[in-house]
Amino acid sequence: MYIKLDHLTKQFGDTAVLDGISAQIQEGEFFVLVGPSGSGKSTLLRIIAGLIPASSGSVFFDSQNVTDLPPKDRHLTMVFQNYALLPFMSVADNIRFGLHNLDLDATEEAKRVNDALDMVHLTELRDRKPKELSGGQQQRVALARAIATKASLVLMDEPLSNLDAQLRTEMRQELVQLHKELGMTLLYVTHDQVEAMTMGERIMVLNDHHIQQVGTPLDLYNHPANKFVATFIGSPKMNMFDATVDALEHFATLELTDANQHSVRLPLPYDLAAGAYQLGIRPEKITLSRSASAGSFPVRVMAVANLGRESSVSLVNNGHEFIASVPEQYPVPENQIVYATLPTDAADLHFFDEKSNLAVNNKGVPEKAGVLDGIA
Repeated sequence: MYIKLDHLTKQFGDTAVLDGISAQIQEGEFFVLVGPSGSGKSTLLRIIAGLIPASSGSVFFDSQNVTDLPPKDRHLTMVFQNYALLPFMSVADNIRFGLHNLDLDATEEAKRVNDALDMVHLTELRDRKPKELSGGQQQRVALARAIATKASLVLMDEPLSNLDAQLRTEMRQELVQLHKELGMTLLYVTHDQVEAMTMGERIMVLNDHHIQQVGTPLDLYNHPANKFVATFIGSPKMNMFDATVDALEHFATLELTDANQHSVRLPLPYDLAAGAYQLGIRPEKITLSRSASAGSFPVRVMAVANLGRESSVSLVNNGHEFIASVPEQYPVPENQIVYATLPTDAADLHFFDEKSNLAVNNKGVPEKAGVLDGIA
């Protein structure tokens, strides 16, 4: 099912929750809505489901305007955070319960239940009650109930948030695989940007009642449209530095200092107008060394998070804290002085307009939100 959102707004009294939401979701796409708490992502999902009305704007399924249709006429199914299983029913009966309004004969109903159980690997547990299942198994029952309806649109509202970290990772993989097998259009809400990045084919980032950017995971990571997306997407988050551009000398002067207490300067990768900017650099693009080299500057190690195959090193220079990601174990004690080198490639340096927080293109002009993928 193809979905079009056309300038949706939602207000609760005088409080704006969504403002001017426009996007197109392709048939069969795994589309993720991500943003911090209160950004409006669950509200948007409920508007699409018909559970709450929009204050203005329209929702289209294929070519049909469904804005005023009740949920039962939208031919979709939903998976909730709390699973919504009936405790007095068996696993099989919980799945069957979701089929009662589809006017299926007994043979077709039984086939759908059996197929759904097999797909989520719960056939042997079909007669158990929900309280006899683990959290992951209960989640699979909720998924099976959605699968059995064969709805062309499945909406999921933070369905994995109640699971432990390891099980959540396993269920992410299973959900992605199920989506590939079934080919339904899937809208998935999460506040976890790692979950969004590892699952979504495209992602809508919401914040402050508005769409911040829509794109593939790598689009958002490599080409953030604004400062919010740059710091929200990625773990550890992107480092931000105050930068003053001297257009004549073609350098950006940072708030960092070298061994002689001179300001660190970076050659500009493209033309920028003179002025103040925010410069974003991903932690993995900053390299560390035990000794000084050309272009490096001293930093003090504040903390090291050793994760086994990689390390996140918290650093400070001239009162400014930032993080470098090292692709190895980094057994350096706190307060030791090491040397950091910043990247010089254009793709690794993200300049943001000081006033608008929009990304600046290679002509020195802030990008307009309207040209972002998926925003009408």
